[in-house]
Amino acid sequence: MITIGAGIVAVLLLLFAVVRIVQGLGRKEEPAGTETVASESTAQTAQEADAAPEQEADAATTEQSTTAAGADQTTTADSTGQTADTQQTAGAQQDPATAAINAGIAAGEQAAQTTAGGAAAADPAAADAGTSVTDRSAPVLPAAEEGAAPQTQTPQTPAGAESAGQQTQETEWTPPAVTEGSEEQIDVMTEGQEQPAAEVSEGAKAGTTVLEGEAASFHRGYVFDASGEVAAPDEELLQSEYAILVDIDSGKVLAGRAFNETIYPASMTKILTLLVAAEHFTPEQAAHLDTETFTVTHEITDFAYSEESTVVGWSADDTPTLRDMLYGTILPSGADAAMSLAEYTAGSQETFVEWMNEKAEALGISDTAHFTNCVGLFDEDHYCTAEDMAVIMKAAVENDLCREVLGARTYTTTPTDTYPDGIELSNWFLRRIEDKDTHGDVRGAKTGYVSAAGHCAASYMVSDEGGHFVCVTASAFNPWTCIYDHVDLYSTYTD
Repeated sequence: MITIGAGIVAVLLLLFAVVRIVQGLGRKEEPAGTETVASESTAQTAQEADAAPEQEADAATTEQSTTAAGADQTTTADSTGQTADTQQTAGAQQDPATAAINAGIAAGEQAAQTTAGGAAAADPAAADAGTSVTDRSAPVLPAAEEGAAPQTQTPQTPAGAESAGQQTQETEWTPPAVTEGSEEQIDVMTEGQEQPAAEVSEGAKAGTTVLEGEAASFHRGYVFDASGEVAAPDEELLQSEYAILVDIDSGKVLAGRAFNETIYPASMTKILTLLVAAEHFTPEQAAHLDTETFTVTHEITDFAYSEESTVVGWSADDTPTLRDMLYGTILPSGADAAMSLAEYTAGSQETFVEWMNEKAEALGISDTAHFTNCVGLFDEDHYCTAEDMAVIMKAAVENDLCREVLGARTYTTTPTDTYPDGIELSNWFLRRIEDKDTHGDVRGAKTGYVSAAGHCAASYMVSDEGGHFVCVTASAFNPWTCIYDHVDLYSTYTD
């Protein structure tokens, strides 16, 4: 009898193991491609002044701009390693709340957002970022005096005393736990969304994949050629500490400065967030961007607001569509949108970050790039180089869906219970560079800002002659400087 009982137990254990293996295999389906997005949008990205550059006395002070349709108001505060953005969208009746600066956290992007009107309208190149450094190991910066104007500061270096915000950033960023309710939401979503990152073929790694449409002329692969003559812009032409301009048709680096040194990418990180999410959509999800929804959790909103990050402005239990989350991640640099997108596609923040680093490895940049969160919050272990970010931007514009989102000037989200008219969003970098003489059309951009990074941006331009270029700059002292650095690099070196 004992022998028979032991045999039954062994058979049951074997069946249980087989079931677990089959379930694991079910999650490893490769995600399908994405669908081209064609839409328009309106008002929002973080941190910038609507006044002329010469009128800016301090990029870290409150700046306002008035439009014909209403008031676009952005308040930028920078003194502790975070960002604050108070935004009002044209025509919306709003009551902006001023976010308190959390001096003990350097992982944040400060954002004060409107709580009643539905639109979070931000400023141009100032979304979020991370100060460029040359040493990846525990970089430190001089403590900034409260109220000191960034324009008058000496360029940040790794040497010096740590700022108050960075001293509190010793622990690794921990994404909020998924609540029972959000787990239920994930369970009813399309099968395959919790699958691990898709395997990248050897052809894709080597850059031999077939590119179509606008990307057909792009250089295959993600290794840029800096062996030839690379222009070194002087300080009069280029004020950002780090920069790279790449002809992505030939793969040649045309101009740059310290582009292989380590920087904190801040919200330029969200370009990778967008790309990873888009590549992990199943065919059914990609075909239903306007009907598939995600229920925003209290954990997401609480975390975004506690970090004073820039947000779209959704409340817990709002149900944005996939398209809303994609555009909300890029145009207003919404932390709530990026985190929602991560949980929708991966089931958790932690798994999504693993996917991000797997994508960095597939692109060949994992030796110099590493990511700890999908938002771009400051972390000493969240870094890359300007060249790495140019690689990420090239990969993103090769994806039709990502290129459409990055190129949208404006977008209005679908109505929710909190915002029955939707929320108007804008990519202010694109809207403010479009009337500048770049010798072409800037068709995609994402900005970033945290005090440890200065103002940074990655952009994609099609020249008047039909050439394709990617530009990345980091560590500018105000958002307008960031914009004009891109203008000057494009107009000077893409003839």
